This record gives sequence, C-alpha cells and structure tokens, in this order.
Amino acid sequence: MNNMMFGGYAGKGIVACLYLQFGEGGIAMHAEDNRRVMTGILLAIGAYIAYPMGDAMVKAISNDFPGTGISALRYVFSTIVLGIASYCYDPIAFRKFPRPLLQIGRGAMVSFSTATFFVALGFLPLGAATVIMYLNPVIIVILSSLFLGEKVPKVAWVATLVAFLGVIIVIRPNIITIGWVGLLPLVTALCMAIFIILNRLGAGLSSIIHAQFLISLCAMVISSVLAICGHFSGIERLHLFMPSMHVLLGCAFVAMTATAAHGFIIMAAERVEAGRIAPFAYTQLLVAVLLGVVFFRDRLDAMTLLGGAMIVGAGLATWKAQRKGADRRN
Repeated sequence: MNNMMFGGYAGKGIVACLYLQFGEGGIAMHAEDNRRVMTGILLAIGAYIAYPMGDAMVKAISNDFPGTGISALRYVFSTIVLGIASYCYDPIAFRKFPRPLLQIGRGAMVSFSTATFFVALGFLPLGAATVIMYLNPVIIVILSSLFLGEKVPKVAWVATLVAFLGVIIVIRPNIITIGWVGLLPLVTALCMAIFIILNRLGAGLSSIIHAQFLISLCAMVISSVLAICGHFSGIERLHLFMPSMHVLLGCAFVAMTATAAHGFIIMAAERVEAGRIAPFAYTQLLVAVLLGVVFFRDRLDAMTLLGGAMIVGAGLATWKAQRKGADRRN
C-alpha cells in the first residue's frame, strides 16, 4: 500500500512538473519552441527511465558477481563503444588527452560512485538505495558554494538540513541491519556531486563524445584497480572469479542503458535549458521503486517514504530557489 501511495504521489508530481513547464507561459510559447521543449523533456525522461533499468540489472546479478567486478566490466563495454564513437567523430581529437589530472579525477569519482552503488544494491532495496543517492543535488549546492564561489540561497541551506535528516531516517534501519554497507549510497551521492563540479571545471575542453570516452577510459582503469583491491581485501562478497555468460550479458546491458541515458541527456540539453529538465530527474526514483516492487518484491516502510519525501522535497526546493535567483540575475 505504501509503495502504491508513493507511486501515485510521484506520478502526480511529474504531471505537476509538466504543468509548470507548459501551463505557465506555455500558451505564449511558439508552437515550434513548445515541441522542441517537449522533445527535450521526453528525452530526459527516457534517460531517467534507462538509468534505473541498468541498476535493476545490477541488482539482479549482484548475487552472481561482485559489485566491484560489475562496475569494471560495465566500463570495459562502455569504453569500447565510446572509443569507437569518438574516433569516428574526430580521429585527430581522439588522440588528445587534455588536462590529465582533471580527466583522472572525473574517472575516479565516476568509478567510486558506480562501485559503491553497485555493491550497495546487493544489500539494499533498489528504491531505498536510489532515494539516498538523491542527496546528490543538495551536496552539489554545498560544494558549489565552497569551491566555485557560487551564491547559495538561504532556502537551499534549509533544504540541505532537511535532506540530511531525510537521509538519516532512510539509512537508520539499514545501518542497524547490515552495518556500514548501508552508507555506501551516501558515498555514491558525494562522489557524483564532486564529479559534476569537476565537469564544470572541465567544460569545453573537448567534444562531449570524446569527454565521455576519456571519463569512461579512466573509470575503466580505476574500477579495475578497485575490483582487484576488493578481491584481495578478504571480503568474501568482493572475491572475483570468472563471470558467467549471463553476468557478461547483464554488464553489457548496464553499459548500454547508461550510454543511451547519457546520450539522451546530451540531446535533451541541446533542446531545452537544464533548469527545465532538473525536476524530471525524480522520474528515476519512481521507476526505481516500481522496478524494485515488481521484480524484487521490495517493500518501503512509512519511515523510508517519509525520509525519501524529505530528500526529494529538499532537492526540488533547492532547484526552485536557484531558478528564481537566476531569473532575477537575468
């Protein structure tokens, strides 16, 4: 019942987001612009549906292969595909490796976030792990203020406190039950926030395709090192062995969905400003919960839903405050 209520509220939230995009000023918008914006939003929603599909596959094979190994294989497949795409797009730029430390830093953050989240999926419900990861937008606000000198609205600081309280509510029962593994999605959120900050610092260094290839290449190397370290750590769940065919196919599927989702986001960003896309990121949470219920029989209790609502609400409040600030500056 709680999951059905969550799905209902989340669905209404998506409808409300659509109204905010097209209901306010939508009539005045030129029909062609309206179609362009709608196409961009649909592409973004497609991306946010693809991401949890890959995560669901990771959870499905998490008992058959370590999460660190799945992460490494995922980047092997994506590096091959993105490498071919980058070479075909610009053979000369393919040989360039601008600002190596930045590229390695981005690859490290992506590999850490992927490995920690994939390991967490072996222990946590898909929806619970995903909702903790949605602390990411709030962490970005803090890091932007500390390292980029961006002005943060007071509302965002209040939202940050609310979001952290929500995380405590969500992870408390998991920490009691499974220990430190319950904190891994929090590490995922932190690493992804740092990755996005590094992306801002590295904007314009190369084409989007080549940048994605370099990130994936660095992540492949670092993820492989993490997998090897996990293998020799003595932790049984991280012990590597020869993967079966269905694990390899699963990892290829994860790489395919992630690469497709990245492509959808890029195409969406070309059609509509990021501020219009941001609220629809919570589609990913809805899909993750539904996939968890349907395929893994996950059940989210009332306290988890409360904590999740606090995190999502804080993220939306932060987005709205930032957008109002941007409108005033313009």
